[in-house]
Amino acid sequence: MIRMIRITISEYLEKMWIHIFVIAMFIGTMLAQAAMVREITVRSSMYHAVADQMDERSVFLEMPDETMLSEAEKHAEVIVNQKYFAWNQKPDSEKKCEQITIRACPEKIMNRIPLRLDSGKRLEQCKTDENVIAAYIYENPLGIKAGDTVSFWLDVGDGIHEVETEFYIAGVLSEGQKMYGFSTASSDMDYTDMFEDYSYQQYGEIMVLTTQGEMKKLKESVHCAYDSGIVKFDSGLTDEQAADERQKLAEYERKQDMGICFIEDVFPEADLFLENSKEHYRTELKKYIPMIAVILLISLICLIGILAVKTDMNLKTYTVFYLCGMKIKKVILCSTIEILFDLLCAFVLSASAAVVINRFALLGKVNLAMDAPTVLAVCVYGMIAMAGTAVVTRTILKNNTPVQILKSGM
Repeated sequence: MIRMIRITISEYLEKMWIHIFVIAMFIGTMLAQAAMVREITVRSSMYHAVADQMDERSVFLEMPDETMLSEAEKHAEVIVNQKYFAWNQKPDSEKKCEQITIRACPEKIMNRIPLRLDSGKRLEQCKTDENVIAAYIYENPLGIKAGDTVSFWLDVGDGIHEVETEFYIAGVLSEGQKMYGFSTASSDMDYTDMFEDYSYQQYGEIMVLTTQGEMKKLKESVHCAYDSGIVKFDSGLTDEQAADERQKLAEYERKQDMGICFIEDVFPEADLFLENSKEHYRTELKKYIPMIAVILLISLICLIGILAVKTDMNLKTYTVFYLCGMKIKKVILCSTIEILFDLLCAFVLSASAAVVINRFALLGKVNLAMDAPTVLAVCVYGMIAMAGTAVVTRTILKNNTPVQILKSGM
């Protein structure tokens, strides 16, 4: 048995050029899988993060104030971003001040969205003191980076006073990373319109992103504004009661906005919004899933061709195995183990390549993170490749018995 293992290793090294080609093909396939699975995961997370917070009775709010939120929250759950304004220095100091916008997202939205970080880690992985707020920041001219603890001066709202607050920067968000929060509306909007792209180069605004739970650490009251939001009425309300509450919100907006009722005139009805979102989501899936299938099919066809050539070249070795007492099942196992080794090498190299590509943004906004869905997809592909190896090897050996091989003089 040891001799057979040595022969297998010797044959593997002798045919190394074939295995290098196989590993290169696996790497290309895995990286393509990583990119597409990641896009599907991001789209799916965004869709469900919004759709799961709504039903057909839900309504939208156009940048509500505290009074309107209090009214809505009596009989409903309101999903809305909080917005704070701050400076990196006390405004009346002699040093140059940079204004900073802090967006606080609901945890049930933030925790479901895959984030692309240039450095650092997610907020859930951070432990900070009760008076230190954990947050993300985008690339910024202040040179603030992951792991820094910085002080921001938050606007109280009276135009005179500010509150100094410490922030721990858990991570730096990649340029173009989408954030939840929408300030514009249209009658044909869907879930994608509720996420905004951001980059400092485009907006010239320093942006900090955190959760509403973290902002509860504030010991003093500060000025807070709101993005547009979603109102989901309590399940205990009847349709008639929900309609009455909706009308109350519409009347309040009508008074506050000089007769313009945003709920009725600008935003789509919830059922239309959900239908638009579902259709957009399905369109996205229809775009990526066939592409993944085509890539896997081409890869497997190439793999079968390579295996056929490799197995044919190794027939002499397999005959030696047979003469030494090895059964055909063990020969197939040896061939499968070789491919398994190729797959493991390819996965390690692919993961390393993904880190480099993401770190230096070699593919722009394309994210090649080897997260759980991607690893699962790679494992499925690996099992298919190994099963294909076993089938191809068995088929060729079945049509080329050791006696036939010896008679042919190989």
